Amino acid sequence: MDVLSDLLERTRARGSLFAQSVLHAPWGFRFSAEPMIQFHVVLRGACHLRRAGAEPLALHQGDVVFVVAEQEYELVDALDSPVTSFAPFQRAARAEGTFVWPGDGEATKLLCGAYELDPECGPSLLGQLPPVLRVSAGDGHRQPALRTTLAALTDELQQRQAGAQLVADRLVDALFVHVLRTWSTTAAGELPLWASPDADPAVHQALALVHAEPGRDWSVERIAAEVQLSRSAFSRRFSSAMGEPPMTYVTRLRMAIAAELLRDSQLPVQAIARRVGYDSVFAFSTAFKRATGGAPTHFRQGSRAAAGSGLTGSLGR
Repeated sequence: MDVLSDLLERTRARGSLFAQSVLHAPWGFRFSAEPMIQFHVVLRGACHLRRAGAEPLALHQGDVVFVVAEQEYELVDALDSPVTSFAPFQRAARAEGTFVWPGDGEATKLLCGAYELDPECGPSLLGQLPPVLRVSAGDGHRQPALRTTLAALTDELQQRQAGAQLVADRLVDALFVHVLRTWSTTAAGELPLWASPDADPAVHQALALVHAEPGRDWSVERIAAEVQLSRSAFSRRFSSAMGEPPMTYVTRLRMAIAAELLRDSQLPVQAIARRVGYDSVFAFSTAFKRATGGAPTHFRQGSRAAAGSGLTGSLGR
């Protein structure tokens, strides 16, 4: 079981571009905290990313940066440039597909966008990533797939052929995977278990088992036995590596799968309950309501109403 692939599938990480931005110095923009991963690709020039409690991060041509943390941040051409909120320009930039900031100084060209993640399973991925994740141009050159994806994305936007937006959005989805792969091979310090299974093979094996059979009758004792650890040792190591107890992780994964099935399938609630490991519809409904705030039937009705009205989230996907 490829844990990263399953996590990405469960998180439904769908990306979309806000705009290509051509910014003439001096410039500076403040981006509000959003419940999504915001990203920027520096196509030309350079800039700095600033956020509270961290040193400014210099970004150069070819760099890709993911703002994972839900917090306000700034992009500026120089550390002493005036800063204004990007919010008043965002709707027009998204509608036009381009955003130009006039001026006499040197121009920086950016691709700006974001990824929405499923709130039920997103934390499993986000909790193991740093607040800001950068892949430098040099790292990209060592990873041909990332370099090829960025080149194809840039070319698609420049050509403006029929269907360009759809192709660009799919390339943005692929960009997410390639950036995570590249970062995991170049990052210093501790890496997530999906990126570095050798860090704790037993916990990585446990993740693979649970993701392969989420509906199995799992318990801490049963998983520990599968990976040949005592209950206490396994629980301690899993909690340390993942930031939560084993069965909390299992339940959250199950609820993410259940939410996906409620949205995208016609399976009755009883069948979904069995698929994610519950013999009792009542027990499943209680767990689902605890996790999402609503009963399974209400969740399904709300998802269908949103789909019928064309509401697919803030990115318009």
